Amino acid sequence: MIMVQKGYPIGEFDIMFDGTGKAAEQMYVISKTSLGHGKMEVTKHSDVGESVIHFTEWTGNTLGPDVKEGWGVYKLKDGSNQVFTVLELAMSKMEISTLDDGLKSGNAYYVGVSCKDKKKCDFTKAMPSMGLTLPSEYYEFLDEQFIQ
Repeated sequence: MIMVQKGYPIGEFDIMFDGTGKAAEQMYVISKTSLGHGKMEVTKHSDVGESVIHFTEWTGNTLGPDVKEGWGVYKLKDGSNQVFTVLELAMSKMEISTLDDGLKSGNAYYVGVSCKDKKKCDFTKAMPSMGLTLPSEYYEFLDEQFIQ
């Protein structure tokens, strides 16, 4: 994923969810940097397809103090020619309720894509490998059977 809000830091952001209520995030500019891991739950769904998520027990951020909790809003939508699924994700230390809240100062707004049909596109080579991933984040904290 990449950040797109005004003043965003340059880098690739890997955010993984394991389907059991856990999440982890790292960024990669010239080296891997942990942005932490913790628990996540969806707290609300809107009529426009946005879902509010609450992050708790967040620890391991090497760039600053642990925040312990945060909020996010995400939306999945079909991309061009039904080939991609587009993920828009807004995140904040404060409670937010819409994607647009991620564009406000101090918050983050990410955009990412995945392939709907691997016959038409395949991002496997772009997925973080064990060598580019912090093992404590992805392979020890998250439940491996749910990582895609």
